[in-house]
Amino acid sequence: MHRYTQEQKEFIGSICEGVTVATILEIFIDKYGVGVTKKSIKGIMYRNNFKNHMQGYETRLKKGHKTWNKGKKGLQLGGEEGWFKKGNLPPSHKPVGSESIIEGVILVKIEEPNTWRKKHHHIWEQAYGQISKGMVLRFKDGDKSNVTIDNLFIVSRRVCTSVVRRGIGNDDPDLNKTMHNVAELELAIKDLEKRKKTKFDH
Repeated sequence: MHRYTQEQKEFIGSICEGVTVATILEIFIDKYGVGVTKKSIKGIMYRNNFKNHMQGYETRLKKGHKTWNKGKKGLQLGGEEGWFKKGNLPPSHKPVGSESIIEGVILVKIEEPNTWRKKHHHIWEQAYGQISKGMVLRFKDGDKSNVTIDNLFIVSRRVCTSVVRRGIGNDDPDLNKTMHNVAELELAIKDLEKRKKTKFDH
């Protein structure tokens, strides 16, 4: 079980407003390179009274669902003059395609009413499909603002954690990619040696 530092707790508290737990988890792992779970993030938020005000997000109406008030001009609350007219949006509303930055990570709104994704995840999945569990995207030049498909590569979370912990990342695209490949090879060798040792012990 990961033991959160005070800095990590404060970081979660600073980014959680209006962001789903799944996105908080992704941003946290990108920043600290540690393997934590949604349940763990939820626990930290609960114990520290961090609110993201996204309760019920997972069960909100999905795109294409027909609502009971479809076609009505407005909701009659307090008389006609108090109706919410069709097309009226709150001042804070942002259209699909809008972008926001949290701790250097670019988020993009992909669907109404309030579905946001990491921009680099979104463009990768548009090109190559869903990111498999246990895999993470990395930036070749180490610049999270350089969100282009050519600047991304995918590795296992285990490899990513190894690189981050050892501090061997680099802002040179070719060298950075090579370092991840080396870490992947080292872990594969370590696993092979472990399997051999287990086999001999038995």
